Amino acid sequence: MKYVVLPIVGIFIKVLSFIMVGILALSAFVFYMFNKTDIVYPEHKVVHLFTKNEEAFETVRQFVDDVDFSGYPVAYKATPYVSISSPDPLPDIAEYKVRVTTDQMYQVDVDEEKVNQALDQLFRKSDITYISQTRNEEFRSVYFYIANGVGVVYSRTGQTPEDYVDDMYYEYERISDNWFYWRGTWPD
Repeated sequence: MKYVVLPIVGIFIKVLSFIMVGILALSAFVFYMFNKTDIVYPEHKVVHLFTKNEEAFETVRQFVDDVDFSGYPVAYKATPYVSISSPDPLPDIAEYKVRVTTDQMYQVDVDEEKVNQALDQLFRKSDITYISQTRNEEFRSVYFYIANGVGVVYSRTGQTPEDYVDDMYYEYERISDNWFYWRGTWPD
């Protein structure tokens, strides 16, 4: 009896070890696919943040696109644009400033309560660190940065953006009609 049980136990242990190795390999694959190696904010997490805070993204995007540049002097061939940085530390009261850049930089208070609340929500709940409008006056896009070269971008045309804020290489995935997840890498 003893000689019959030992081979069965040995086979059982080998099968169990193969199953454990398979589970470990599958876990490593799933971890890699969902975390996209070193990206802290993979696409599914960014899309979730966007979906959860879509109204705030849209409020800020409309505000940025509606800034009137006529009150700011513009030097020859300078293209004005708007940018907003998350202050560190965040203020106790939701009152933010934007930068209007022409050939000079102007700090402007946001005087609309709804926009201040939307900015506060994006900075606190969506981890947005920087917002910038591109300089292409015909097809301006608005980029929302999260961290590590990822975020969301609004494209006026609904097509993959062809204008950029930085000199990164960009990859895009559509979230909705005009909104895209973006991931950027710096050239070597």
